[in-house]
This record gives sequence, C-alpha cells and structure tokens, in this order.
Amino acid sequence: MYINTSEIIQKADQVIQECGTRDPYKIAEELNIIILERPFKKQLGVYNLIEDNAFIFIKDNLDPIMNEIVLLHEIGHHILHRGQISLDLESTLFGRNNKMELEANIFTAHISLPNDEFLEMLELGYNVEQIAHALNSNPNLVALKVEVLIKEGYKLNRQDYQSKFLTSHRAS
Repeated sequence: MYINTSEIIQKADQVIQECGTRDPYKIAEELNIIILERPFKKQLGVYNLIEDNAFIFIKDNLDPIMNEIVLLHEIGHHILHRGQISLDLESTLFGRNNKMELEANIFTAHISLPNDEFLEMLELGYNVEQIAHALNSNPNLVALKVEVLIKEGYKLNRQDYQSKFLTSHRAS
C-alpha cells in the first residue's frame, strides 16, 4: 500500500506533536522502539517487529548526522509501514527505486528539516550544501525536501545534487 506525500507529512506532524520533539532518540523512546547498534558491513539500518516489539538495528560507526538520519528513516518505516517489512529487507536511503524507502525518506526530511527554518534559508539564497550544513543534515535529504515542498505548492527551484551518498557510508 502506497502512501501519498500529504499523508506522510500529516503522520510526521502527528509524531512531532505527540512526542513533543524532533529528536529521533526521544521519538524512539516515546514510541517504545528498541535501538540496537550492529557492525553492519553494507546496510545502514533495519527496522523490524519481533513478537510485537519494535526494533531498529543501526550501523554502529555512523557519524552523528547520518546516525540521526538513518534512525528517523527507520522510525518512518515504523510509522508508515509497520508489519510490512521483513528482517531481510536492506534499507537503501535516498533510493528512488523503492516506494517504501522514498516514503520513509519524505518522513525523515519533514521531521529533520523544519519548514520555517528551511524556507528562510532558501529565501536567503542558501544552496543545498549550505542548508545541509546549517541544519546538520545531508544534501540529498535537503534536495528531497525541496521536491516535497514543490509538490505542496511552494514556488521553488528544483535542486540538483549529484552524489555517491550511499557508497561513501558503506564499509567495504
């Protein structure tokens, strides 16, 4: 079952309101999600339900910014796809080939990049990299946020950003 962007935004806003924060660790705690670090070789994170207990397994050596992005992405799966994901599904952040991954990325972008700060930076002429740096994010997530805002009716310029984002965070 696919979820439209406005429904994803609504669910993200509901999480922010109910948990009283945008902090992924506090959100996970409020939602009773158990976070366990693992020495993954390829994947960055995995969400799974085991006997009705929610778990996020996250790569143990991610930098703090990527750690929070991956954690929010997996929380997105918990909120949007609970019960639809199996343990052998490998998360692929910022991939456009899997609808559920894109939905989790939109959820992540909305929670981690507040509209008011984001739009103010765009109005001031910040580019994708500057916004990512200022908001402790990733340029790919910033570019996705711009696309989402365009879909919501904002008159913005699409942001092109070419990167080997996933390969730079995977162990060989």
